[in-house]
Amino acid sequence: MGIDPDLVDRFIHDKILTPRNQTAITHALAAMKAAKGRDEILKVAMQAQTPVDSVFFQQIAETLAGYDETVSQIVEIRLYNGIALGYAENGIVVCALPLDYGRWTNTAASVLEDMVANYPKVAGAKKLEFWVTGRVSQLAEESRGKLGIGVVQNVDQRFGMLD
Repeated sequence: MGIDPDLVDRFIHDKILTPRNQTAITHALAAMKAAKGRDEILKVAMQAQTPVDSVFFQQIAETLAGYDETVSQIVEIRLYNGIALGYAENGIVVCALPLDYGRWTNTAASVLEDMVANYPKVAGAKKLEFWVTGRVSQLAEESRGKLGIGVVQNVDQRFGMLD
């Protein structure tokens, strides 16, 4: 995949990510054949501090791979403030959010407002979409609409995920 061997070595020897997490992440990255920046997923996954974090980062990779396979090819992965964004061939910028239920809070509002205003707008990027494994509250649904953000819920049901 063209990933720096030192980064791969650190990923393989990570103390929190299990072999299961590492295999799922690697499989997801390998599936996104056209994506530049796949190393960004390894970098963010190695920030896991708990087993729950490990599954969270695994599901980010799986969501991006699922989008790549079922909707439009991911051509680049970039991090924005530590958040992985998948830039798809169809112009959608996918933000994978593995969560059960997303609520609209002041913190969420400020993070999303900042993201909408400042995420890297590479050539061809048209719209930001959140792909959520669970659901979002009615207020979150209404508020994200005002920001012009798309949301797709229950994505774990659209394509297989290990956990």
